[in-house]
Amino acid sequence: MELHDSSKQQTLVVKVIVLGCLSLERAVSDYDARRRWVLSGGYQLPFGPGKRFGGSTKGWKARLIEGYELFTMAIYQSGPWVTPGMGFQGVRTAHGGSSRPDLAPGVPVRVPGWNTGADPFDFASQPRYYNAAAFSKPADFTLGTAGRNILPTPPLPYQDFAIQKNVSLSERLKLQLRCGLEHAFNNPIWSAPNSSADSSAFGQITAIMGNGGRPALGPVELQVDVVRAASQLTADPRSGVRGEPLWP
Repeated sequence: MELHDSSKQQTLVVKVIVLGCLSLERAVSDYDARRRWVLSGGYQLPFGPGKRFGGSTKGWKARLIEGYELFTMAIYQSGPWVTPGMGFQGVRTAHGGSSRPDLAPGVPVRVPGWNTGADPFDFASQPRYYNAAAFSKPADFTLGTAGRNILPTPPLPYQDFAIQKNVSLSERLKLQLRCGLEHAFNNPIWSAPNSSADSSAFGQITAIMGNGGRPALGPVELQVDVVRAASQLTADPRSGVRGEPLWP
């Protein structure tokens, strides 16, 4: 459609895109996480004076075995969603771009029981994530019947661990020695597979998120902190209020 302004001798070209079936555009968000499990917690090991193990120890032995804590943070969630495509062959859409393939009714879009094969990082010989039999080429000058965001991507596993030792320096000061391991299990987080249904690489995973090759061992974090005991309360003459911490 063209709009012509004779006063300014300008022509405005407006492209109008008409979708064949709006119901195919109703879909989950690109970032929809259908399943998500989050864990965060800590545990103080029962070692040292007054604890279940080593309760009667004293002196340097007690200082050595007491004050250990374990922490973990884990996120396991399903991956985001992508839309299958079909390479441009002739005129298929109003805007001249690629269309979508036809979807075979009742055929799963993901390969049932998918696994990474013998070598999970040999991408060329790795089993395909998507089922090519679920899609076919649409008729010329028609839009495919595959909807938007119908292809799931691999899940995202991530977990951190940390161990911490608390050493009392005085009634108010405590030294914390902490060692953390990020992405502790070193599970690969796969990138989205190829979603072009007419490609020979359809459904193939070609990289992992982060470095595109074999995953490196998660970084180890070493941390030393000196903290104040928040439970020690006293009157602060500077504030005139009783019960406030001396060091706010």
